[in-house]
Amino acid sequence: MSQREHFDAVAERYDVLRVPPGLTILHGTLVREGAMAGKRVLDIGCGTGAALAVLQREFGCTVTGIDPSTGMLQEARRKLPDADLREGVAERLPFPDEAFDAAMMMTVVQHVDRSGAFPEARRVLANGGRFVIATPDPEMFPRAWMAPLFPSYVEIEQRRFPGWQTLAGELHAAGFGAVRCVSLSVPRRFTRDHALERIRQRYASTFDHMSAVEYEEGLARAERELPSVVEYLLEWLIVVAER
Repeated sequence: MSQREHFDAVAERYDVLRVPPGLTILHGTLVREGAMAGKRVLDIGCGTGAALAVLQREFGCTVTGIDPSTGMLQEARRKLPDADLREGVAERLPFPDEAFDAAMMMTVVQHVDRSGAFPEARRVLANGGRFVIATPDPEMFPRAWMAPLFPSYVEIEQRRFPGWQTLAGELHAAGFGAVRCVSLSVPRRFTRDHALERIRQRYASTFDHMSAVEYEEGLARAERELPSVVEYLLEWLIVVAER
C-alpha cells in the first residue's frame, strides 16, 4: 500500500484513532516556538486539518494547508470550509515566494523527500519567518507501547524518523539560518479497547512496513497482554528553523 493509499484509507477515522481532541500542550508549543499567533500559517501535510482548526480558533491564525491525500483533505474541508486547502506535495508547494509568516510539519518529515521539501518551505516563508517541525524523538521508540508487541517496530521507526542532528544538518543545507530544538514529553493514556482498535484499524503507516505475519502475531499478543489502561510518554522533538 502506498503512503497516499494508507492515508486515504484511514482518513474518516484518523482523528478518533490518532488525534487528541481540542487544544493540547503540543499546539501551544508550536505556536510559541513558531511565533504563529495571529499570523499566516502553512501546514505542510495538514492531514484532517485538526491542528489548523485549533490554530485558527484558539490563536487567530490565518491558516492554509496542503496534503497529497484526497481523503484527508475531505475531512479537513469539513472543519475549515473557508480555508485554502490544496492537494499537493511538500516538494512542490503551489504558493508564491514569501507567502507565509510560519510553516509547520507535524509527523510529516518521515514521509517526504526532505532535500526537496525543506528548500520549498524556506521559499514560501517571509524573511524572519519560522519553520517548525514536530516529530517523535527516535530514541523514544524502545519505550513506546507498541515496541513489546511487534519485533521489528523499533527498527522500522528508527529507520523512518530522523533525529535532531540529521534534521539540523538538512535544514542548514536548505538555506535556513538559526536552527534549534525543544524537547517535549506528553503523557498519553487510553484504554485497552482503544489500543486494540488502533491496531485493528492499522492506524499508523508503520504497519505497512512489517509483514502480514508479524502484524497478525502482534495483534494476537496485544489481545493477550495489554493492560486495561495503556500509559506512556510521547516524546517530541520540536525543531525550529528561521529564514
